[in-house]
Amino acid sequence: MGALTLDASIAKRVDKVGGGGYGLSIWVDGLGRFLERASALRIRTIADQVVSDHRIVQLKPGELGLLVELDEIPDATQWFWDDIEAEISVDPVIDDILAGEISSRDPEAQAEQWATLFDVSVQRIDVP
Repeated sequence: MGALTLDASIAKRVDKVGGGGYGLSIWVDGLGRFLERASALRIRTIADQVVSDHRIVQLKPGELGLLVELDEIPDATQWFWDDIEAEISVDPVIDDILAGEISSRDPEAQAEQWATLFDVSVQRIDVP
């Protein structure tokens, strides 16, 4: 992971332990179009279930480079865990993320796959 700014809460952690992770949870207002594109790309689901009245789908990590979870929540103002009581950290660990890096044998193909799945274009940037 890459922090958006040097003072972002995750920047200190990335410097200390690296930016590794195994999964990415993404809010979507509807799963239909994502599942259609995943099927066309032959990306399999490993979970499709309802949790706390919200449908979540997990896509096979071996086909995307990491576990991708799509959380279907029609109302963007209510996150998946909003109604679960929990202690709220005054200094959250993950915040202000600029980018993520996924290892791949074929980065160009992987980028195109992700772009097609999420209906965006690939943006190439120079990385020092």
